[in-house]
Amino acid sequence: QAQYDNNNAESYRPTDSMVGANISLTQHFSPQRSAYVTVSQGYKAGGVNTGLAIADEALRDFDTETVINTEIGYQANTFDNTLSTHIALFHMNRSQPQFEGYTYVGNNYVYYTENFDSATNSGLEADLKWQMTPKWQLFSTLGLLNTNVKGTSASGAFSISNRDQAHAPNYQATIGTHYRHPTGYFARLEATAVDAFYFDTSHSQKSQPYQLANARLGYQTKQWEVALWAKNLTDERYATRGYYFENEPTYSITEQYIRLGNPRQIGLTASMNF
Repeated sequence: QAQYDNNNAESYRPTDSMVGANISLTQHFSPQRSAYVTVSQGYKAGGVNTGLAIADEALRDFDTETVINTEIGYQANTFDNTLSTHIALFHMNRSQPQFEGYTYVGNNYVYYTENFDSATNSGLEADLKWQMTPKWQLFSTLGLLNTNVKGTSASGAFSISNRDQAHAPNYQATIGTHYRHPTGYFARLEATAVDAFYFDTSHSQKSQPYQLANARLGYQTKQWEVALWAKNLTDERYATRGYYFENEPTYSITEQYIRLGNPRQIGLTASMNF
């Protein structure tokens, strides 16, 4: 049970009983190969949107979210342990999912947590590491995601039916290589690709797909390490957050505003072990 009281004589005592559980089965086909299946139930407790000037009582508190997860996976180390693979399929069924919402109070935006009707997350995750030679390693990851959310915001300002959730790109992928010489020199280069995604559950504005490249070059001993690194090598211009509201006088035209990711960064890092 939670307890909330404020100076407006509002009092809330949300009470809930929540049960979490996890069942996992693993089959070892050999010391190098195994498969597993996991079924679990989790929860995210409800609560009260504290400290907000919300006049509508329906926006003050929010309910508990529950989720049932299912995951099936396979792992293997083959070719004399030079090739490591892992693949997993998963599904999440969310009841009364919690999302961030907002409304207007006077001329101000008020943000709060609210519940939608339902949401599902399904997808695939895979990663691969291949030790091509004692010095060279190739690695890659892949994430495929299909999401769904249904419901109407508590403020009634926006309704969603069978749409992807916010910040849930349909794919994310990374490929790269790592080199390490026995004398201590090392280098790493990787590229990442991210699909477009919805910015929020309060509007239908989306990002654009983008690709990033990162690199690291250095020298390492048991006592110290020095590395020259670069992030976003191509200086990609990409959005990480997006907003959609009336901001320009006369406050009658709704426009999109985005927050950009970090531009190209180049740095030098040195560290020492004592």
